[in-house]
Amino acid sequence: MSPGFRYHVASLAAVFLALGVGILIGSSYVQGPIVERQTRRLAELRQQFIREVEPARIANRRYADFVAAAGPYLVGERLRGVRAAVVQTGDYPDCVRTVQEALEQAGAEVGGVVVIDPAFPARLAAGQGIAIGDAATAIRRLAAALARPGGDRMLGTLRDAHLLDYRGDFSQPAHAVVLVGGAREGMASRTSRVDVPLARELAALGARVAAAEPEAAAVSSIPDLAPAGIPTVDNADTDIGRIAIVRALGAPPADYGVKPTARGGILPPHPSTP
Repeated sequence: MSPGFRYHVASLAAVFLALGVGILIGSSYVQGPIVERQTRRLAELRQQFIREVEPARIANRRYADFVAAAGPYLVGERLRGVRAAVVQTGDYPDCVRTVQEALEQAGAEVGGVVVIDPAFPARLAAGQGIAIGDAATAIRRLAAALARPGGDRMLGTLRDAHLLDYRGDFSQPAHAVVLVGGAREGMASRTSRVDVPLARELAALGARVAAAEPEAAAVSSIPDLAPAGIPTVDNADTDIGRIAIVRALGAPPADYGVKPTARGGILPPHPSTP
């Protein structure tokens, strides 16, 4: 739903409320023509709402239904044969599930999901998990666990150090990795200290990397991901975003979606190869 449409609905609702209060107050002190005019005006606005807003609401619902139905045809089997992993670096597990479903719908085999502990950088900086080494070493080991065979053992070590949790099978390397960020409160340091170096390490190991977040993320991680040089999708929890994240794996580095940072457009360009 566009901001202009939401503003229009909010404006009409505010006028309804003002008129309703006016009628209530006016009926207590003023009888006759003034109250009648207010009542007529309220009825006119109700009809205007029905004429203008309701059709737009129905159209939006139809567009949403169309996108949901067309999604499987637009992504097809684009990721058939691709082994993928999803890494939650932010605060939105529901978006992680949506991304996983989108990848699987496109034919990918999602080996598992890694959930980075929010205190990952702070714990390493404080010397916790010292057996792992510093943050750069931990990031390199995490990238290797995702993009090389036999990653379960290293992930287990990182989990024992209380740096992350994971589920799934990481015995085989992931060809593609999606980082799912977005925060409920400030996370710039987390993005620059975890997401960006992890994306670089994964790319250096030959994995395709993209980042995603929900459209309603309280704090977007997209601006801080610029140094990573990867495609991003800022509305991965929507039907359009599900299509975008599949196409982003293999698309040119750019920010896609609906937020002001989405200078690459709503969808990545259609890639010539998976």
